[in-house]
Amino acid sequence: MDAVAVETNVRVSQRYIEGFISQQEGEPLDTVRLSDDLQALWGTLRFDDVSWRLDERDGRSVLHVEAAGDPYELGFLRPGIRNRRPRRAIPPCICSSAARSDPARMRRLRQFEPGARPYTRAVSESPHVFDVGAADFVPRVLDKSRQVPVLVDFWADWCAPCKALAPILEKLAVELGGRLLVAKVDTEAEPQLAAQFGIRSLPTVVLVSGGEIRDHFMGAQPETAVRAFVQPWLRSPAQQLAAAVSASLAAGDPAAARALVEQAMAEQPDDPTLPVELARVCLADGRLEEAQQILDGLRADVRESDGARLLAASVGFARACAGAPPETELAARVGERPEDLESRYQLAAKRVVRQDYAGALEQFFEIMRRDRRFRDDAGRASIVSVFELPGVDPALVAQYRRRMAALLY
Repeated sequence: MDAVAVETNVRVSQRYIEGFISQQEGEPLDTVRLSDDLQALWGTLRFDDVSWRLDERDGRSVLHVEAAGDPYELGFLRPGIRNRRPRRAIPPCICSSAARSDPARMRRLRQFEPGARPYTRAVSESPHVFDVGAADFVPRVLDKSRQVPVLVDFWADWCAPCKALAPILEKLAVELGGRLLVAKVDTEAEPQLAAQFGIRSLPTVVLVSGGEIRDHFMGAQPETAVRAFVQPWLRSPAQQLAAAVSASLAAGDPAAARALVEQAMAEQPDDPTLPVELARVCLADGRLEEAQQILDGLRADVRESDGARLLAASVGFARACAGAPPETELAARVGERPEDLESRYQLAAKRVVRQDYAGALEQFFEIMRRDRRFRDDAGRASIVSVFELPGVDPALVAQYRRRMAALLY
C-alpha cells in the first residue's frame, strides 16, 4: 500500500475538521478543495478532538473520522493522490488556491481559526422568524401550528451548517408572508428543550403542524430541498383563514373570528368562498337567521360545495333545536323518559351540529322506530339528511341503511 493510504490515527483539533475532503486529480495533497457538502460535518461533530484514518476500498481511499467512539464515514478521496507526499494532520484552514482567491469563502473559513470571534446569529427583522425557548414553546409553536405550519430550527453558534441553512429558512418564511413560521432554538441556551426532541445532530429542523410533529430533516439542505420539504404542509390563504377562524371559535371568541373574516372580505371582495366562513361564524355565535340569509345568497356552485352543504345542514338542525336545553339535560330527559321524542329529536339535532354523527343517527333511528308520524316522519328524513353530509363515515352510513331496511321491510 502506498504511503498515503497507510492507516494512521492522528489527533487533531475539531476546529480544523470541516467536512468532506475532495482531492482533485493531480493536486498535491496539501492543497485540497472544500466540496459543497463540507459543512455537514461541522454540525455532526461537536467534540474537543477527533481521530481520522484513511482506508482502501474499490481502489479508492475512504476518509473516516471517529469522535467519542462514534464513527463517521466522510466519503471518497478522488483518485490521483497516490505517490504523493505522506499525509499529515489537517492544517488550521483547509482551502485551495481557488478558495484563497474567494474573499467571501476566506472570511467564512477564518471565523474557525484560533482566536476568531464567535459566530452570533443576526436577529431577523421578519415577524415570521423568531427565537423560542422552553418557556414560550407551547404558545408560540404548538398552539400557533394549529393555524400555520412552524419549522423549529435547532442550531448553535459553533455550527457552520446552521449558518448556511438559516438564510434559506428566513427567505422562505418572508416569501410566504405568514403561511410558514420559523422558530429558532439555540441549543446552547435551551439544552433541555433540545433533549426533549432527541436532537443529536445540528442543524435539525422539525416541522410542527396541528400541534404535532409531522416531519424533520438534519443537516444543511439546498433551497430546493427545503421548499420540497415544506410544500405539502403549506395551506392556501383560504385554508389559513379557516384555521385562524377555527382557533378563535375554539377559544370562545366569535367576535375575533368575525373580524378576521370581515377583514378578508374587505381585502378580497370578489372571493365567493368568504361568505361561507362568515356564515360559519354566525352559526357558532348563535346568529342562525343571519347565517341562513348568507347561505341563501350564495352563488349556486358555492352552495353545492362540501363546506356550504355541511354548514347548511348544521344551520338547519341548529334552528330545529333553537331554545332547547343543554345537551346534557336533554340526554338525562331521554334516559328518564324514552318516549319523549321531542327531547330525543333536539338531542340528535345538537349532536349533528357538533358532528357527532353516530350519536345523532342512533337517536334519529330510535325516533323512526318508535313513531313514524312524529314531525311527519322526521326520524327517517333526518337520517337521510345526515347520510348526505360530507365527512360522514361510509361504514356508518351502510350500517344504518341496513337497519332502516330491516325496519321498513
